[in-house]
Amino acid sequence: MYLVIIAAFVLAYSSRELPLPAGFDPYITLRATLLLTAIVTLVGSILPVVVHHNRRLPHLRNLFLRRLMWFHLGFPLGVFAFELIGLGWQRVVADFFNLRNAILLDDVLVMAPFLVPLFASLLGLYWLDVALRGAVWSLRGYLTYNIRKLMLPMVLWFGFMAVLDAVERTDLPMDFGSRYPILYWLCGAGVITLTALFLPFVIRILWGLKPLPSGPLRRELEALVGRVGLTYRDILVLPTYGGVVNAGVTGLSGSFRYIILTDALMKCLTQEELEAVFHHELAHVKHRHIPFYLLLSVGFVALAVAYWSLLPDQSGLLGWAQVAGFLIGAGAYWGLLFGMISRRFERQADLYAAKATSPETISRALEKIASFGSGRRLWSWRHSSVSDRVEFVMRTARDPAEEVRFEASIRRTYRMGYGLVAVGITALIVAAILVKTILTP
Repeated sequence: MYLVIIAAFVLAYSSRELPLPAGFDPYITLRATLLLTAIVTLVGSILPVVVHHNRRLPHLRNLFLRRLMWFHLGFPLGVFAFELIGLGWQRVVADFFNLRNAILLDDVLVMAPFLVPLFASLLGLYWLDVALRGAVWSLRGYLTYNIRKLMLPMVLWFGFMAVLDAVERTDLPMDFGSRYPILYWLCGAGVITLTALFLPFVIRILWGLKPLPSGPLRRELEALVGRVGLTYRDILVLPTYGGVVNAGVTGLSGSFRYIILTDALMKCLTQEELEAVFHHELAHVKHRHIPFYLLLSVGFVALAVAYWSLLPDQSGLLGWAQVAGFLIGAGAYWGLLFGMISRRFERQADLYAAKATSPETISRALEKIASFGSGRRLWSWRHSSVSDRVEFVMRTARDPAEEVRFEASIRRTYRMGYGLVAVGITALIVAAILVKTILTP
């Protein structure tokens, strides 16, 4: 879900200065956007209720869930793209409503045709979840959990836009980024690093995380972390009202690091299995996956700044082509490259947990998590299917050469990431030299 939300934000930001569509009429755009938003909202709210009463659903479980989930996310995104690009909705907000100089209000209104259907679809998706998994949580619990999760990208994005709006009111030239690409990149890299550093505290507040109560489980997990030799700030529980079995770790350093377990995870796993999942999360710290993700983010900013600095501002079809090229590149970077790296890192963490406990223990834990969720064959952007992960763990346990080959692929992955950052910085230097050559008489 986060990938689609980020795509909507990037789409809105990239289309800010696009030329107006042919035959643009602000009144027609306003009415058409309101109508489309209402249609998408109704479809997202009602369709899952219809599916809830479909008796064939048990035979379509995994495949149907995947397709319906992507439809619920992709359909509003596609309509939103049409409203921005085909109807000129952003220009209506900026000029027709005279909100171009408003702080945040214009950004909120621009995103409203996407965010309203997104939040409204939660009501319908609850009934789909009930049809697929049974009544594992209440409607109130489902809505509370998912709204809290959705608030994280909202707060980060609109916080970023508020800072950008404030900067635009300073004496900096409007083309500051294209004139000084390296300095602009350093500012962006600094903002991303500070955000990543303090993100755990934001997550703790927005998600309502609570410390794991004192007791045998906490003492055992604390001892486990001590044996591994890692530092952390706290072990927290994410309230999902019994609906989500998962775990995670966040934070760049020990003073800012939280290890997170969901309430349902602690109920459905044995202590041995819970320790295996805990080792999986610690593996992300041991192998420095989070700093590497930060590096990839900084590298993407370098490539993005270089892209917009090297290409002159265009109007008409060339302007559309620039935005389309950037969106395609961003989608390939995050959707394909980052997703592939993340899935490899998850397997590396699985192997670490298998060695710390046993292949059978981590496999049992993964199978239980899958049985509680959407099935063992369902995969996501950042995670392979549980069936593939379990098969990989057991195959590696039987054949040590498989692990040798996998570790070689991990080393290639790191080199590829470092190479991307190097390419981005090189492109920045080239952009800075070319811009200086063009601007210097």
